[in-house]
Amino acid sequence: MNIINKLFFSLLAVSILFGCKDNEVKPPNPPVVVVTGIPADGFIFFSSETTAKMFVILSDSPWEITKDAEWIDVEPATGNAGTVTVNLSVSINEGDARSGEVTITANSGTTTEPVTWSDKFTVNQQRKTATNLYLSEFEEVSIAGESYLKGVISFTSGDFVIIHGIDESKIENAYNRDFFDYDPATGELVFTGETGEWEVFYSENFNHFWIIKKWAPSVPTDYWWIFGGGFNSAFESFTGGAWRVTPADIGFMKPIGGGRHQVHGWLNEAFSLAIMVCVPYYPVGIESFTGDIEGMRLFQETPDTNTHFQGYALYGYTPGYFRITWDENTKILNLERLFSFE
Repeated sequence: MNIINKLFFSLLAVSILFGCKDNEVKPPNPPVVVVTGIPADGFIFFSSETTAKMFVILSDSPWEITKDAEWIDVEPATGNAGTVTVNLSVSINEGDARSGEVTITANSGTTTEPVTWSDKFTVNQQRKTATNLYLSEFEEVSIAGESYLKGVISFTSGDFVIIHGIDESKIENAYNRDFFDYDPATGELVFTGETGEWEVFYSENFNHFWIIKKWAPSVPTDYWWIFGGGFNSAFESFTGGAWRVTPADIGFMKPIGGGRHQVHGWLNEAFSLAIMVCVPYYPVGIESFTGDIEGMRLFQETPDTNTHFQGYALYGYTPGYFRITWDENTKILNLERLFSFE
């Protein structure tokens, strides 16, 4: 082989070697997927009945949906690039609360060399035994110039409660902390009060439920109220650094046994409190305060009867949200700070 041929084949080999890099197949970019209609915390809640909700997938690649529970259904379960509305439904729940996981996966690669994107969310379904509150069936009433929805409900202690007519995102602030337990992870709302008939008042303005024992004139005097300026039982009554002064400054005290009664509420940097018995309607005495009272200055507004106590902020006291417990035997009001104003 002459020198020219040798030079040609050498140049050809170099060209092939470096040309392979120029023609190398690059992997595709990861899929671009946007899912709307799923809460930011990744939890979707359903009642015990067969119901359906929708969410939307916007993708530049094929996708599929998988689930780990047979009682969850999605339609369609697969799709191509574009915008698709997906129906998410659950079957009737005959037992306890349950949850399942749904995963969305998109692939812009190949079967042998996938380039995937995935996300997942949790589906929670409430248990079947429940008390339903239909706000659409409540009557509209006006109290001290404020509008409320009022209903009479037969509650069973320990039963799950489903509220219809209010957005699910509002329930965490709306529920009455003296009469319900709420689990934000599952959406379960459980009545913790005494079994029986109760009057329920809901204020859309304050997004709060007041639970009041339905009584007759013959009811014993074991139901108590707390009220006062600078006190507010509605959880959303303090927003944006300012108070909303309304009839929400009254709270029904839940009997918790042993002559003790409880209510939750905000205490401002200046407040006045009084305890009232329902039947007959008259004030009762408060002898002293205990608990988280550091930085407060407390004194009797009406020392002859001890019916009103006032408190003012001193150095180191921060207004906040309290669990307030009153003992009718000792006439002591205990304040337990749950958190402070931000």
